[in-house]
Amino acid sequence: MNQFKKWLDRLDDVLVLLSAFTIFLMMTWIFASIILRAAFNTPIPGTVEMVGEYLMVVIVYCAVSYTFKHNDHVGVDIFARNFSRRGKRLAGLISNTLTLIAFLVLGYNNLLRGLEFFARDVRSASILKYPIAPAYMILVLGVLVFCIRLIIDSIEMIQDR
Repeated sequence: MNQFKKWLDRLDDVLVLLSAFTIFLMMTWIFASIILRAAFNTPIPGTVEMVGEYLMVVIVYCAVSYTFKHNDHVGVDIFARNFSRRGKRLAGLISNTLTLIAFLVLGYNNLLRGLEFFARDVRSASILKYPIAPAYMILVLGVLVFCIRLIIDSIEMIQDR
């Protein structure tokens, strides 16, 4: 289990670096598009679509497992802080289970959609006509890593680590 967890941690590190690089790329792209629009009245074509359909997907879903691992996600603990240790563990397990179910449904549905889009070669409606399916697969990868992280976290809660 420890070896698998180390491998997952390394994968998380790679994915969060990809996410951070994508933030830099997105900022640079949008900045360049704004400058080109202001200076030459010619923004970069497809900026809105690429940011919304690809870059934001990479930023969010490649970082979700890493964020959870470091407990940096938004949480509401107004009730849980008054729970006993056992109650907090139980609440955590319930939360992880419900989150796991929701993300498995999200991942499965997006996997089916991505495979369908690959098979049909669905492309964007923008002038660039780029394929949409890879964005779905990026989302599925991020969800898969996050679901594995949730399972590991739940096992450690049960083992009281």
